[in-house]
Amino acid sequence: MTDASRSLLRLTNVSKAFTRPDGTPFMALNRVSLDVPAGQRVAIIGKSGSGKSTLLNLLTGIDQATDGTVLIGGQLLGQLSENELARWRGKHVGIVFQFFQLMPTLTVLENIVFAMDLVGIVPTGQREDKARNLLDRVGLADQADKLPQTLSGGQQQRVAIARALANDPPLLVADEPTGNLDSQTTESILALFESINAQGVTLLIVTHDEDVARRAHRTIRLRDGQLVDDTLTTPAS
Repeated sequence: MTDASRSLLRLTNVSKAFTRPDGTPFMALNRVSLDVPAGQRVAIIGKSGSGKSTLLNLLTGIDQATDGTVLIGGQLLGQLSENELARWRGKHVGIVFQFFQLMPTLTVLENIVFAMDLVGIVPTGQREDKARNLLDRVGLADQADKLPQTLSGGQQQRVAIARALANDPPLLVADEPTGNLDSQTTESILALFESINAQGVTLLIVTHDEDVARRAHRTIRLRDGQLVDDTLTTPAS
């Protein structure tokens, strides 16, 4: 579907097998091939058990494929050790989780700075200023010194997005990022994602929500571990 020279992400015949407690094998993903160009906004949609979470874990290097290859930004993830994958992930992928996963004992600002501390790309003396700029970007500059639990769900998700952008990753992956938000907050989060994508960050949103999927350039559907549909769309606004 895409020119290989423009691809940020390429999966080729990727499978992931697990073993059930009774010893029988289970194919969570079965020979999935996918090619995503840099700058695209992609929705990955499917019911529970379709393979969405497994695919996300492979794309972010949290897990390794049983078979096939995962190539992101020219790096074959199957060639990296666990420690190398952790370093690679910190530099190249921002992850936004459904339940935010902010550190409760750190302030909003400290959560973002800590993401920079873990990777070490941003010079130490520049980290706080960059974190404040990111909070301004997501509309939360005045919340920097608060603890996460004092914020609303939508505000916490904005902090999580700012944290995911802390090391300027080319790829942003969001796992059901609006699953716990009301419709108005969902709209504001999707608009924020779209503005980030417009600045060149490739965006993958894993969702079960058809309305969220309609906001993407492309919709990929999974069913029973297989890619059953891959459609280019005109994003709804």
